[in-house]
Amino acid sequence: MDSVLIMSDSTGAPRRRLNAVVGVLAGVGLNAVAVLLALRILGPAGRGQMVAMSLTSTMVYVVFGLGLPAAAVYLVAKDADAAGVYAGNALVASAVLPMIALGAALLVPDGVFEGARLGLEAGSLRMAVALSPALFAFQQLASVVQGMGDYSLLRDGRVVQGAAVAMGMVVAPLVTTATPETLFYFWVAGYAIGAGFLAVMIWRRSSFGVDLARMRKSIAYGVRAFWTQVWEFVNMRGDQLLVAAIAPPSVLGVYATAVSLSEILFHVPNALSQVVFSDTAAGVHADPRAMALQEGRRVFGLTVAGGVALLVVSWLVVVPLTGLTAQQLLVPLGLMVVPISFLSSARMLGASLMGGGRPELPGLAAAASFVVTIALDLALVPRFGATGAALGVSAGYLTGAAVLALTFFGRAGGGLVHTIGKSDSEVAK
Repeated sequence: MDSVLIMSDSTGAPRRRLNAVVGVLAGVGLNAVAVLLALRILGPAGRGQMVAMSLTSTMVYVVFGLGLPAAAVYLVAKDADAAGVYAGNALVASAVLPMIALGAALLVPDGVFEGARLGLEAGSLRMAVALSPALFAFQQLASVVQGMGDYSLLRDGRVVQGAAVAMGMVVAPLVTTATPETLFYFWVAGYAIGAGFLAVMIWRRSSFGVDLARMRKSIAYGVRAFWTQVWEFVNMRGDQLLVAAIAPPSVLGVYATAVSLSEILFHVPNALSQVVFSDTAAGVHADPRAMALQEGRRVFGLTVAGGVALLVVSWLVVVPLTGLTAQQLLVPLGLMVVPISFLSSARMLGASLMGGGRPELPGLAAAASFVVTIALDLALVPRFGATGAALGVSAGYLTGAAVLALTFFGRAGGGLVHTIGKSDSEVAK
């Protein structure tokens, strides 16, 4: 068995960026196809029930994941020869942690689940918890591969997972009665297939094992990363809950549509931030913080250009399809484009902080962003509706970007400013 891993190097950065972006976009696209197929098969109500089950599995992963995927990236990048051990630890965690969640779910009375008016029995939601190890395993193993710096394998893993989920939506009605539960099982199977593919490919490069000492290292880093993960999740979704509470459903509908469209702009920056994270942890570049700045500059331009294209497509395609007026949709969407560009750029700095061993610091930015967003939503939404909500979240994005930049420069020092405007090759010297 070959124990030599494919690791990052500074000359291969463009290829890693390309593979990271292609992998993310392919995974998102294939999973979007699966969503549309499920909607066509089940209808809106049935699709909503399937979403409730998939969200239950996802929430188990978020809450009980303890930041371990981020820890896997960081520690594998630092200790490449132990990738198989970290993969083995990931599989153990993927089996154990969801079972703790299932134990808690079994203690919850049936009436609590059924009171949610989802049309699902308590057993279906408990089954969603029980099957969450498939999501755990895929995400954890993908993080190990990211730490290895093998973004071509990570791309392939995401394609396999997305294709398996989409194919499951095609096969399910042919072999069984199509219900929210059965389609959910095929959705989970797609993640299990993706996890199996990654496990085999990692095993071919490094012997699997379990090491409790390395597990403790993972938990120590992961708990700090978990703080950031929770705040980022709350920041991205919490304001919509507030808008739902203080505004009519029509306002939430318009705002949620604008947010869903705007979040398309995050996909490419998120992929590139993964490369910054793993490269920084691995010590690939002579000056990783300067390289993060250069990546941030590149991401800002890409996101602004993507935002302009998104506005044009929304005007020509989305407005006619949704029945919304151009003013209803494009004003809130347009307000978010530049703030998203600044935040996307600043996330390269956040990825550098995480790769430098401080995963808790980006959580400060997310927390500050959330506070500003909620405060402005309370003041603006009752008067300006969806536009007020867009102003609130835009101010939150800018606040998060500013806090990330201040934190980054506070740790890195002002000497990095001179790198702005230089090429990658100049920075790397």
